[in-house]
Amino acid sequence: MATLDSVMAKIRNLIDAANAATGNNDTDLTRAVNVLIAGYNQGGTGGYYRYVTFMGTDNETVEDTVTIAPKYSCPKSAAPQLYKESTNDTHYSHIGWSLTPDGEVDPYILSNITEDITLYPVFGESVRYYTVRFWDGDKLCGTKKIPYGGSSDYVYKKIGHYFQGWTPEPVNVTSDMDCYGTWEKAAFAKDSWDQISANCRAGNAAEYYKVGDEREVHVVYDTPVDGVSGENIVMRVAHIGTHPDYSGAIIPGMVIVVFTPYRNAKMAYKADHDTTAIHSMLSYFTSDVFDYLLSRYDVLPNEIARVVRSVRKSLKSYFPNSSDVLTTDCSLDVWPLSKFEVFGGFYGGKQYGCYDIFKLDVIEEDGLYGKEDKRVMRLSDGTAVSWMLRDPHSVGYVDVVREDGSIGQIKATDNSAYAAFAFFV
Repeated sequence: MATLDSVMAKIRNLIDAANAATGNNDTDLTRAVNVLIAGYNQGGTGGYYRYVTFMGTDNETVEDTVTIAPKYSCPKSAAPQLYKESTNDTHYSHIGWSLTPDGEVDPYILSNITEDITLYPVFGESVRYYTVRFWDGDKLCGTKKIPYGGSSDYVYKKIGHYFQGWTPEPVNVTSDMDCYGTWEKAAFAKDSWDQISANCRAGNAAEYYKVGDEREVHVVYDTPVDGVSGENIVMRVAHIGTHPDYSGAIIPGMVIVVFTPYRNAKMAYKADHDTTAIHSMLSYFTSDVFDYLLSRYDVLPNEIARVVRSVRKSLKSYFPNSSDVLTTDCSLDVWPLSKFEVFGGFYGGKQYGCYDIFKLDVIEEDGLYGKEDKRVMRLSDGTAVSWMLRDPHSVGYVDVVREDGSIGQIKATDNSAYAAFAFFV
C-alpha cells in the first residue's frame, strides 16, 4: 500500500519532469500533468517541444519545420537558406527572418524559443551587375562589371593607333555582352620615315602628327643580348616645333623620344678620370651613356638613321676637386634628355622649356594621367624604374627621374638607372 510519502514523491517527480520540459518553475500538479500529456500526444518522449515554421519565398508555402526545446535557441544551421531568382535589374539575397510577411529582419528571432512561431524570409535587394567583355578580334582586352542600365567608358590603348569605339556600344547595359573595338592606325605609326622627314622639313609636322603619338620599331642587335637578337621598342613624339641645327640655324621638325628600356640598358658614367683634366666621371663624352647611345644609334634601322638631323646641345662637366662647371655646346644625332627638357623651369607660376609630352594631360586606359606619369619609364612587366638625365647634379652625382616621375640624384657610378634618349627629324 502506497504511503503518503511515496505519493508525495511521485507528485514531485511529475512536477519536476514538467518543469524540466518547459523550463518553468511551476508547482501546480494539474498544469504539470497537462504538460506531460501534451508532450506525449505530440510524439515527445517526456518533453514538450516548440515548433518553428519557416515559410518559403512566396510567404504561403512551408519550407521547413524545426522542433526546439522550450527556452532554447534554434541553430542557424537548422534554418533553411532560401534563393529568390533575380530580375533583370535587381539581385536578391536572403538576409534573415521576420515574424511578419515583408517585415524587417529580427537578428534575435531564433533565440530563446518560448512558443510556436512562424517566420517569413527577408531578402536584401541590390542592383544587378553584368559582365561586359571587350575584344580586339579574338584577343580579350579586358572585362568590366557594369550595373543594370549603366555604361562603360573603358578605352583600350594600342601602340600607334587611335581608338575609334566599341560595337555594340557598352551603354544601357541590361545583360552580359561582348563588345568589339576598332582602331585607326595613327599617321606617325604608318607613314614611312622618309614621309615623316619630308613633312617635318616642310614645317607641316603638326598637320599630320601630334605629341604623344607612338610607333613600335623593331631593332636588331649585332650581338645577341641575353640570348635575344632583337626586340621591339616604342618611340613617342615628344615635341613638334623648331630646333637649332649644327650651324645654329632654326629648323622645323619634331623630337622623338625612345622611352622603352632595352635589355641591359642600365647606365652609369665611367668612374675612371684624369685628375689633371675635366672630371671625366661627369664628362658626357667619356661616359658609358655616350658609348651606349652610339651603339643604340647604330642598331636603329637605316630608314630612321638616314633622316635623323644633328642638333646642338649644351653639356656640362665638373672640374676635378672643384665646384666649377664647364658648359660645352656640341652637335649630336642622339642625346639623353636634360633636366630642363623633362622638367622645364617656372616663371610667374607657369612652366617653360620642357618638351610638350611631359606637360600633357592624356586620357589613358586606367584614367587621367598627367605630366608626372608621362615621365615614368616602365619595364615590360609594368615595373617602374628610374632613368638617367644628362645633367651632373654635383661632383660625383647625376640627376635621374625617379620611379614616381619626380627628379632625384644618384652617384655617378651607380648603375641602377636606365637610359632614355631622343633624336630630331
